[in-house]
Amino acid sequence: MAGIHKKGREHLAELRETHRAESERLMGVFGDVLSVVREAVTGPGPDPAVEGSAAKTGPTSETGPTSESVTERAGRLVLKTLARAGGLDALSSAHEAVAAHHGNNYLPLLERYYRVNRSALFTLLDTVELEATTADRSVLDAVEFIRANRARTGEYIPETTTIDRDGRRVTLTVDAGFAGPEWQKILRGRSRPGKLVRHLEVCVFSYLAAELRSGDIAITGSDSYANLHHQLVPWTECEPLVDKFCRQAGIPTTGSEAVVFFRGKLTTGAAEVDAGYPGNTDLILESGRPVLKRRKGV
Repeated sequence: MAGIHKKGREHLAELRETHRAESERLMGVFGDVLSVVREAVTGPGPDPAVEGSAAKTGPTSETGPTSESVTERAGRLVLKTLARAGGLDALSSAHEAVAAHHGNNYLPLLERYYRVNRSALFTLLDTVELEATTADRSVLDAVEFIRANRARTGEYIPETTTIDRDGRRVTLTVDAGFAGPEWQKILRGRSRPGKLVRHLEVCVFSYLAAELRSGDIAITGSDSYANLHHQLVPWTECEPLVDKFCRQAGIPTTGSEAVVFFRGKLTTGAAEVDAGYPGNTDLILESGRPVLKRRKGV
């Protein structure tokens, strides 16, 4: 998944470089449109395209051109400018191509690189047993959802699906709330209410990889991706060692004594920091909050 994301970022950089000249051309066309509209509003003179048509349209008022004549003149000049730049259809297509990758969101580009690895990733899901190590199961539920829709074809996936689980029919509804805002922009089809686009699969696999790295999801029987909570020493084994540990660490063995001990340490530390603040050039207060300035290298 890291390799897929790297290729997506590199592809976005290539597209930006490819579209750089086209972006500059479109900005030039926009500047020309502004110029001719300004020309129509200020009324520098008759429009050559409609010269000689005064007899048909009638003279302007003594106080200047009417709003209708200004609008008509501006429209003619704008259409003429767009025609010189290639025409409305060509400009619209060029704008869509450039605008599609105008921001920093490379996520829509991941699909082509994900497709090559899709079969292997689903085979991996069929091989391992995943478990959540926290109360949040949203990513695991999304994994179950895409597995249930693995055989679907087409660009869109319904938000709900029905599966067989332990001999009963269960309805699954995917909750993509775990995904960040950049993913949210591309997961739902604007013209298809209640539908999700195929980007959902690569999104879920991306978050699954992140959860495995952080330990929020574990692989049963794994060594590197095991449930860390199962590796902790149980309290029944720790309790007999508490007194010895506290004596070695120099801290009280009872809860009430520990509260007094650490409260005293915090109070003493705070007093020392307050006393040294006037001479501490690295520490400043911003809106009442202490901030350590970054030190410059020698």
